[in-house]
Amino acid sequence: MKTPDEIKRYQKIIANKDAILADAQAKADSMIQEAQIQTNELVSEHEIMQQAYAQANEIVTAATAQAQQILDNATNDAIIQMISFLRRRVRSDAHWIHIHRSMTVL
Repeated sequence: MKTPDEIKRYQKIIANKDAILADAQAKADSMIQEAQIQTNELVSEHEIMQQAYAQANEIVTAATAQAQQILDNATNDAIIQMISFLRRRVRSDAHWIHIHRSMTVL
């Protein structure tokens, strides 16, 4: 059998059920709102990371293209200098051959 104190306590709980339910609902709503905020923050962080990765890839692509252009320009410059050197050498050799032939003819 229940004691009068227990009965009073249960009657108080029943009388306060709306307040208890409202408090529980408020706590549940607060937890849901907090979870939604955390979810939004995670989504936002994910989007920021995706943007950062995309930007980093663009920078790497641009740097690679620039490095290739620098390498191509250096290669072309080296080829042009080599051709110039060979032309001077051929002219010099042709000059000496001409002088040598002139001397052998005399």
